[in-house]
Amino acid sequence: SNEECFKVLVNYPRDLTLTGDVKRVVFRWKKMLGSVEYRIYEHNKENGETKFMTKTTSIYYIHKGLEFDTEYCYKLSSVDADGDEGPLSPVTCGWVLPPPHLTLVEKYFVEQSDNQILDGNEKGYIIAKIVNDGRSPARVLKPWLESIDHAITPSLVVDTIATIPILGVGDSTTITFPLFAKLKIETGERNFNIRVDEYAGTDLEPEPISFQTLAVIPPDLVISDFAIDNEFGHHYIPKNETATLTVRFQNLSIGKTDTAVLEFRRGEMYESDPDEVHTFGLLPGGKWFDYSFEILSKDDRFTVYFDTYDYFGVRKTIPIHLELLKYYKGKDELLAFDVPLPDFVQPGQAEVDNELVINIPIGKTSKEMVGIVLGNRNFWTESIPGRSSSEENVKIVRRYFNEFFGMGNHQMIPSQFWFFEDGITSQNFREIFNPHLGFVREKIESGIGYSNVDSVDLMLYYSGEGTTISGEKCLIPFDADKNKMHSFFKIKDLYSMLSELQKIDHIRDIFLFMDVDFNNSAFEQNIVPPTPVVVEEKSKKKKKKKKKKKEEPVAPPKEIIAEELIPPKGITAFFAANTTEISYDHPDLDNGLFTYFLLKGFRGEADNGDKAVTVSELHNYIKKNVHDTTKSLYADLPQTPQLFTHNPDRVLFRLP
Repeated sequence: SNEECFKVLVNYPRDLTLTGDVKRVVFRWKKMLGSVEYRIYEHNKENGETKFMTKTTSIYYIHKGLEFDTEYCYKLSSVDADGDEGPLSPVTCGWVLPPPHLTLVEKYFVEQSDNQILDGNEKGYIIAKIVNDGRSPARVLKPWLESIDHAITPSLVVDTIATIPILGVGDSTTITFPLFAKLKIETGERNFNIRVDEYAGTDLEPEPISFQTLAVIPPDLVISDFAIDNEFGHHYIPKNETATLTVRFQNLSIGKTDTAVLEFRRGEMYESDPDEVHTFGLLPGGKWFDYSFEILSKDDRFTVYFDTYDYFGVRKTIPIHLELLKYYKGKDELLAFDVPLPDFVQPGQAEVDNELVINIPIGKTSKEMVGIVLGNRNFWTESIPGRSSSEENVKIVRRYFNEFFGMGNHQMIPSQFWFFEDGITSQNFREIFNPHLGFVREKIESGIGYSNVDSVDLMLYYSGEGTTISGEKCLIPFDADKNKMHSFFKIKDLYSMLSELQKIDHIRDIFLFMDVDFNNSAFEQNIVPPTPVVVEEKSKKKKKKKKKKKEEPVAPPKEIIAEELIPPKGITAFFAANTTEISYDHPDLDNGLFTYFLLKGFRGEADNGDKAVTVSELHNYIKKNVHDTTKSLYADLPQTPQLFTHNPDRVLFRLP
């Protein structure tokens, strides 16, 4: 027959929609009956060219990797099971969105202590606020910190941040980067770039941020004190018999350690002890523990050893030298120290450098005392020479105020030794001695309440330099300026302020120990060598024979009284030298001679035997020894300590 058959092809997809998105176009269409595949063609509107792009069996397709803010056009067709392709659809276009844009609007660093430094064992945060000020959503944002110059070390932990799925147009978000400094953090500046990677490549421009990390002050594990007790109730080690050694294990630093170990290393001569090793956790600054060990020795002198180990990996071996039949303190008398403690001397050592700090006695006073220990070893201008001994003078005198006179830190100015470590300025002097709002008044009033006593004596020690400015005797502050009279601290101003302070009901007597002269070489000096007085011999009437001419004897020079140093009534002032002299340092020790013999007098050498040392006894001892020593060393210009007092018989302290 003439019958002819034609195959009906599957038409192009219906309900086709193209949605422009960020760097992509999303296709969706209706499934066509009889179609097993769809073909997608890219169409160029300018030249009318249509080119095959891809095929898919789905009714959904995403064309990725496109340019921002660009129109893309397409045609689609359907393919049946026989592989026959139907007609192409009309041209359909989609517009790719303009790009998103990320802008950082705020960034800052915070940490727990609020000092803008990430300290050891501390948490901190870098916080960044960003906004999408572009014209399309930002997707799949991945925040991270880029390390610059090896900012990340094993001691600094930077946590990862979760991905942000989408940030809409005009939206903002705050990103928090957690930080943690381990205990072993190093000191230094940590530099980073804040980075945010975006899915479509519109990443945040790197934003620099930095912060400081500060290494923890390491601990200082020591045996701060030890004691001996035996079964007889005494404090010595019997020969061939057991005694108990108790040690006080203390961290003398303001730094802390997460772990600490103390091990007692014993030899064959010692009894075994199951508790030879002590391990414990966090040991903050100043914390201490007592541990006891049984010891036994056949030798008159022997040494035990303690090994310490801290979190920072510092290992130390601490020897304690012991003697049989020597008396020690008991465990109820063990001392612990305030931290930080400069120049700690390990107890139980075989040698101690400075004789002044060996076995400091404990004196007794009739009243509670408030102490002031000050000194200037150098000055901001190198043209004014200082005294290197002032630093050691202040350290040892402060120790005597603490141990000999029993003054705690709360009874002393400064309450911590490092407060004026760099130097005492003219302003500092006025702040300390201001009779109305000064440190001394505040210390006295708070001390009265703390000690529950009616009155106190005030004791001041100063080591430094002095001079004469416009006829006035002055102490030289750290910031002294030769061209500025007000930058010096006049002795008469010191006296005036102390006199006003003495009007406070709670203050009784005031004592000054001034290791200073008034002839600093940077200024005009008033040094007057002593002039001996010649005493003529009476001539003899009868001379049997001519004799060799005898040397003419001399009388001691008349001492000039420095009236400008005389204090008001109620103030006793010891000065190291007269105003026409200079003061000297000890030839063998790093102390001033005046301070050296002052402390020797405290130790009992000024006592006349009755255990009660008066003002005049102490002065006479200091004056004789300083004058005799300097006369033998510097014959032309000896040093003569001065005393000004209205009560020379006042008992300054009693010896044990």
